Amino acid sequence: MKNQFEHLPKAEYYSGLWYLDVPNRAGVIVKLRERFKTDLCERVYEMYPKAPKSHIAKLVGCAGSTVAYKIAKVEQRKKMRADVVHEKKTTLPIDVVSTPEEEEAFNAIANAQQVGGTHYKDKTIQPWDYIASNNMGYLEGNVVKYVSRWKEKGGVQDLEKAMHYLTKLIEVNK
Repeated sequence: MKNQFEHLPKAEYYSGLWYLDVPNRAGVIVKLRERFKTDLCERVYEMYPKAPKSHIAKLVGCAGSTVAYKIAKVEQRKKMRADVVHEKKTTLPIDVVSTPEEEEAFNAIANAQQVGGTHYKDKTIQPWDYIASNNMGYLEGNVVKYVSRWKEKGGVQDLEKAMHYLTKLIEVNK
């Protein structure tokens, strides 16, 4: 089975917190933030309950046994919630809100570094800042990314990649 998360960056640790970008069901990238890496396993499983444990483990960077343990805890909580009668429907909160200070710290760290070249770092507006500020999904974001860097990095091949993502975006929105 193909890993649905293989295209995503792995979990990263900044200022005492673990961060992980994951698309929600609508395809919008949300930033998960947890104090412990293992808690990211739970969050990803809550978003993608049918995802194989091995895919979650690889994305978050945890051992498969850790993921299995965390999934068992989530399932146990679901069962306990099902036993309790609620007056209104409740959902698990997904904390994607961060304080301005956290956002500033994240941007200062992330924008100051780039792995593998300067094709984004030299831009007036980095593509990921444009993508995030316009709430673009994965497919739209990749179109922006490849069109932004084609002259400095991949040449015509990057334009072809952008066209590939654009074709998929059109296909899923018809």
